Amino acid sequence: MVNQLLDEAVKTLRDFNLESDQRLAVFVREIYRDLHKKEPEITKEDCDGHQN
Repeated sequence: MVNQLLDEAVKTLRDFNLESDQRLAVFVREIYRDLHKKEPEITKEDCDGHQN
């Protein structure tokens, strides 16, 4: 799963656009949900509020 995440991140960085960025965000949310199955679903708004 980490390997897939890194592959998707590389693709996004090579050809950064809104669509690739959104695909990466969806993938990250799916991984997060898998890791935290007991916690409520993370929404796009939740992710937008946690920017560095």
